[in-house]
Amino acid sequence: MSLLGPGGGGDPSFDPNSVDPAATRRTAIGQAVVLGVIGGVFVLVKSSGKEFGLDNAPGRAEQAAKKEAEKKASLAAYKEKTEALKAAAGR
Repeated sequence: MSLLGPGGGGDPSFDPNSVDPAATRRTAIGQAVVLGVIGGVFVLVKSSGKEFGLDNAPGRAEQAAKKEAEKKASLAAYKEKTEALKAAAGR
């Protein structure tokens, strides 16, 4: 059963036509305030000029440098091992 269906969220005795108009208005105003605040925060954050993403995360540069160093060390060890195997096979 759907919350948005004609059953009114699972209550078979719910009649949407009998809802108090003042309650509907209060709910709509509350929703507008909440969505307005969320939108305002979003606009404020986006207008700060700072870029938000993984490339700009704190510690990202250090982590990328560490990963690159590990990759180079692993590649050097692999090349050393293959050269040793080639030399051993050539004897």
